[in-house]
Amino acid sequence: MFNLNILEMEKGIKFLGNCFSEVRVLIDDQLDIYTKNDTNMILFLTTCLMPIGIILTFTSLNPFSYKPLMLICYLSIGFISLFIAAGYERSKMLFKKAGYGFKFKRYNLRRIKSELLNFSEVDFVNISRLQRGLKVEHKINNKNLVKNSSAASYTFLYSMMHIIVKDGILDLKTNNRRNFFEMLSDSFEMNGEKINKATLESSYSKWNSTMKDTKLEIETYSELARAFKIE
Repeated sequence: MFNLNILEMEKGIKFLGNCFSEVRVLIDDQLDIYTKNDTNMILFLTTCLMPIGIILTFTSLNPFSYKPLMLICYLSIGFISLFIAAGYERSKMLFKKAGYGFKFKRYNLRRIKSELLNFSEVDFVNISRLQRGLKVEHKINNKNLVKNSSAASYTFLYSMMHIIVKDGILDLKTNNRRNFFEMLSDSFEMNGEKINKATLESSYSKWNSTMKDTKLEIETYSELARAFKIE
């Protein structure tokens, strides 16, 4: 019976964490990932000690018969506060995990010329989720093909992400690059096929080098930049 209650509590905390995560994304509350720092310790101690302090302060003059009931009430408040705090902290972890460490600009992609993006309505919905720091519900299908080929273009994908990710994706460090590739694999598919993780490193390096070479121009990026009104 006790184990069952613990499992129900864990499910409740997970559910509450998901709810907090959704709300925080909607209000653009981009907070740092959960760490065991002084702020969290103060929050924990305050939450635990507040009911005890209230009991000691406000029940001393009350009749003894009321004290057990008040004790139960205050302990219940303390338990609920801890439960909410646990859900909130979990939401911070979920929020950070969903964004893969990246922040996005808030472009309205529906206003961009459709022939340059070639996404479905479902794709637009999931791109919007990605921009808000949420995991996609359905993978976004990149149907923009390489010229004279049936293969989807990684150049298009990198160029679009470079535009919508704050600070772009040029010269990503090892950890950020790993997170970026994980985000692509989890969020996109290439013309209906899974992303080939083995090609991400080489295709990204090629795109990155070309973007940095002032003598070369990536036509796809130039078209997208004009569509997004980027000089």
